[in-house]
Amino acid sequence: MIKESNESILNRHLAECEQLYRRVQSLSGWDFADWSTLNLNDVDSKREALLLKTLSMLLRSFDVVESTLVEIMLDSPRQDIAEKPLQFYRIYLRPNRQKLIGLKFKLIFEPAELRRLWSESTQLKNKEEIKPILSLLDDSVYFYRQIDEDDKFDGLFTEEQFDTVELLLRSPFFKPDEWLRNIKSLEPILGKGSDKPPRHIKDRLIELYRSYALANYVAVMALSRSILEYTLRDKSKKLGMQPDPKGEVPLGHLVGQAVQGVPDLKNDMDLIVEYGNRSMHPKKDEKIFFLPEAVHENALDSIRAVCRVVEQIYMR
Repeated sequence: MIKESNESILNRHLAECEQLYRRVQSLSGWDFADWSTLNLNDVDSKREALLLKTLSMLLRSFDVVESTLVEIMLDSPRQDIAEKPLQFYRIYLRPNRQKLIGLKFKLIFEPAELRRLWSESTQLKNKEEIKPILSLLDDSVYFYRQIDEDDKFDGLFTEEQFDTVELLLRSPFFKPDEWLRNIKSLEPILGKGSDKPPRHIKDRLIELYRSYALANYVAVMALSRSILEYTLRDKSKKLGMQPDPKGEVPLGHLVGQAVQGVPDLKNDMDLIVEYGNRSMHPKKDEKIFFLPEAVHENALDSIRAVCRVVEQIYMR
């Protein structure tokens, strides 16, 4: 039996998500853009049971989509994924996931219980950030160290091995929870056109995604700038730009020419150039740009911008 590809699994569940989403809307009469339109008092018990079943199926399919995206993303940013279902998922489903979960809770719990659950969830978010993956790894090392000392595993691991693992867990660069968050925020590059990016671009896109996943945010912004420059020089004829065989025209001037052919990419290209320049040539008094949360968001903005540039110039 031929194993179903990740792209096929993703496309199938994206289509299923859209179908189930519309079914939930039909059963609940809920406009997802306006939470106040939800009124379960108008839903009879028979329709409520069907709504709960449909919601559960939708959320399960949502989880398959998210996990499959994580699996394929670092393999190659470009995937043969159906564009319209993915765009529908990005616009309507992903932003409403918490609302869908909230609706499921409304169908299961009494209103007072539901309010208590959401209240606890809000309080939890206000506390210090929880790092479940790192905590689990740390607890596991402690557990095995204790049982090893009790001779239950008769020296399965050496003291040096325990020390080495603990050194890694406590290293400032070891941030598995942040890595997973970053991977989940990445999106595939769409397109099936014959004018595909050259190997040079593909390799750098993979490096770009992996750098972002591992929280190398400054490198992401610099590499995004490099990808933009190569793309414009490679497709200068398609974009109606003036020849530059010696590569002497500055990137800012290249962008100024390119926007004549792709005006809707102007903001994306300007952002890539600005963030790339600031990452490579920071000013002494420029601190806000490099604050942890700011540099993370700036790197993500750079990736999304360069993906749109590659999609439109190479894949459309």
